[in-house]
Amino acid sequence: VPVNFHLTAGEAAYIVSDSEADVVFAGPETIDRAREAAGGAHVVAWRCDVTDSVTPWVDFLIAGDPSEPSPDIEPLPNLLYTSGTTGLPKGTELPPTMFAGGATMAEHLDELGKARLAKFGTHLV
Repeated sequence: VPVNFHLTAGEAAYIVSDSEADVVFAGPETIDRAREAAGGAHVVAWRCDVTDSVTPWVDFLIAGDPSEPSPDIEPLPNLLYTSGTTGLPKGTELPPTMFAGGATMAEHLDELGKARLAKFGTHLV
């Protein structure tokens, strides 16, 4: 679940909790808010000073299972949160074909970065 980097730790904590996230990924710009927002979720960080409450990105990768996931595992839906203009943000399931640049948000963002107009502003997705 992507979380907008402009959110406060409290706002991000709501999304992390509501989405039942197990892991929060953070970089140097967001590590302090990520630690505060994580609640029971595990924090994985890259390019950051590591503390007892944070796992370095490289260690997270090394600890992973290198085998392919079972084809029987149902993928989770793509989930984005609304801005919460009428109250708290709401999780919105997106169809699998939502991302024009690929099957996942990561693929979409990678392709978006190659788009000729992408350099003209910050994209929040």
